[in-house]
Amino acid sequence: MKEKDPKFCFMPFTAFSVSPRGIIRTCCNIYSKKMVDWENVRDITPAIEWPTSNIKKLQNKFLAGDIEKNIPECGKCWDDERAGLPSYRTLYNNHVSKAVENIDQYVENPKYFFLDIQFGHLCNLSCLMCSSSLSSHLQSTKLRLAAQTQDDAQKIFYLQDVNNIPKNMNLDWAKDEASYQKVKKLTEDIVHIKISGGEPLFNPKFKEFLEFLITKEKPIQRIHLTTNGTVYDPDLVSMLNKIPVRALRISLESAGIEDEFIRWPTNWEEKEKNIKSFFSQIEQTKDSTFIICSCIQALNILSLHTTEEYVKNLSTELGKNITMKRQIVGSTSVSSVTHCDDGYLQYYLDNIADALKLEDVTKRVQESIGSRYKQTRKQVLYYMDMAKLNGMSLEKIFPIYWEYHKKYLF
Repeated sequence: MKEKDPKFCFMPFTAFSVSPRGIIRTCCNIYSKKMVDWENVRDITPAIEWPTSNIKKLQNKFLAGDIEKNIPECGKCWDDERAGLPSYRTLYNNHVSKAVENIDQYVENPKYFFLDIQFGHLCNLSCLMCSSSLSSHLQSTKLRLAAQTQDDAQKIFYLQDVNNIPKNMNLDWAKDEASYQKVKKLTEDIVHIKISGGEPLFNPKFKEFLEFLITKEKPIQRIHLTTNGTVYDPDLVSMLNKIPVRALRISLESAGIEDEFIRWPTNWEEKEKNIKSFFSQIEQTKDSTFIICSCIQALNILSLHTTEEYVKNLSTELGKNITMKRQIVGSTSVSSVTHCDDGYLQYYLDNIADALKLEDVTKRVQESIGSRYKQTRKQVLYYMDMAKLNGMSLEKIFPIYWEYHKKYLF
């Protein structure tokens, strides 16, 4: 086989992903508006064929070279890598290269052995950096914001996010019994699975699905579970402890009221209790990992260093190895650092002590100054509309952000 492009990814050749709306992809990071027309687990077919025609096309693009230029739908990984962060691509490549003997054989003869499942659309939060396609709660919130706003352009923005979901896909696959059974069948020979959402622990079918993974003829051996930390179920924790290798990833944007605003309607007191319960009650074996994950976005760049300190203190308090990982909110999201006022970004550079600056955050801030693609007014109106809706104060919770951005409201 010829030498691979440095941006090569093994995922299209070895992995299968299901989106909250049932779209069959290679991973949860890949995105294109055209993907609504890709094969779907909700299609009227008795089983799911892999690789699908669209995954085959993607495989050919990876083999053709000049990958970053020719595959913009993998832009989230390219953004992370430019910021010096480990991307989903690099993490997966590193893992399978060590865990799978002769991984190159699967490039010539593709076979999926890893499932990346977003367990439906059902979610209990409206996270500012999320989209309606990933959260039922945010979908209804965007409709409420559209009815509330007096700004015509902002109303169009809210409705576009909701209307980007085709009407024939307004039901997540986990609610469709035929689709659910097809996905279960996909796992029969799978021992390594990644599950996110929506919010999987908020989904009433998830407990049944997890029990199936544990008791099937070929039980699951490794699970990577992402949760927002607002739902805790001791029965689920007991079930997770039956899986030999567990990677638990809890999303946290900041501590306290900042996280409550960004991940509304989070209750910080309950979430912190849940976080400690998760990490205390789930056994941390040699190969298991505990992760707190934050998104680098407009409202938390001034506090991410304190979040990292919080994670270190939590690790010490619980006697567990808990690491912090950060990922970039891409420029297509209105919550991206890209859309912030340059004065606010410069404030970060000038006022956060060098000893406290985080390299990846600083790099993202620096590259966002002077961006030609700013949508600052849209961002500020979004935050103000959310503050009005949830009865919180943007000015009080994020005073420095407010100071540099209030001018965009007039």
